[in-house]
Formats: sequence, structure tokens, C-alpha cells
Amino acid sequence: MSGKPKRSPFLIPLERVPEGGIEVLMSETDPEFAELLAEASDGDVVPAVGSVRLFLERWPGRLDIEGTISVTVPQICSRGLDPYGQPIEATFRQILLQTKIFGGDEGDEIELGRDDLDRSELVGDSVNLIQVVREELHLAVPPKPLCVTPCEGPCPSWERNLDLTEERTRKGADPRWAALAELKLKK
Repeated sequence: MSGKPKRSPFLIPLERVPEGGIEVLMSETDPEFAELLAEASDGDVVPAVGSVRLFLERWPGRLDIEGTISVTVPQICSRGLDPYGQPIEATFRQILLQTKIFGGDEGDEIELGRDDLDRSELVGDSVNLIQVVREELHLAVPPKPLCVTPCEGPCPSWERNLDLTEERTRKGADPRWAALAELKLKK
């Protein structure tokens, strides 16, 4: 067994990006991408599956990355608390500027304009695409996932969520509300 660590296929040296660009694909069969999907998952009721398609294009002093994320990750509904598979379809574009282009000397302040908000700093002579996809995937996962839109959430008198019609059984009214029920009946 060699003591040398295996190089990530998603750590792309800039000199490997040809003039016309390069396409990179990721799927759940890639161990690093599978780990990233597991990181974005909340639960394991459905398998995390999907793929990412990236196109890298090198320019003098910068690297443009355009990508499409098509995945399904396990989530827990924030209202009904039921596990489900959250489909995520997202496109993105990142522009990575090399350090010498991005700013002046270390410690110099630079003012960013509106057009600079999709730009990041490219440090070194390679780009880690897993880090790029991690950022975009976490931005695409909804902060309050809902199993269906709109999710009604749990019903106090049913054992299951209002949205899930199968296998409902009535639990009965909460006895603490009995006095209110009697007030409604008296007129």
C-alpha cells in the first residue's frame, strides 16, 4: 500500500483547463460527491441521489464556472416533521479571480460593486470543485423544507398530517377543550 494520499478528481489544476473550456460531471457514485450529498441531507428515509454538471472556462486572471445541480436529498418537513425527498434543481455561475487580479497588495482595501458579488478569490494554481458545489448546494437547500406546498402540518385531532390522507384515525378531542365545546353549543 502506498503512503501517498489519493488525489481528488475534483481538484482541477488551472493548466488542465483547455482554451475552449472543460466539462466536469459529478454523481452519487463519486465518493466525495456522495459525502457532500450526505452532508446536505437531514435524515435517510430516501437515498440522496443526483448529479452536477460543471463547465469551467479559463480566462487571463480568472476562471468561470457554470453549473447545474440536479439532486434529491432527504429532508424533514419543518411543519409536519415527516421525512421526504427534497428535489433540488439549481443553476449557478461563479467567477474566480486570481489573487493578483482580485486586489492589490495584502491589506489594501478594495471597494466592491454590485457586479462583484458573484466573484470569489482563486488562490493558488488549482480549484477544488467540491468546495464550489458545497457552497451552491447549501444555498439551494431550503432553510424551512416543506414536504408539499403548502404543508398544513400536524392536525391536533388526527394522528397524521393533514396533507397525508391515507391511514388517518381520529384520536378524539383534547378533554381540556370540552368546556369550550359546551359554550359553543349553548345559544
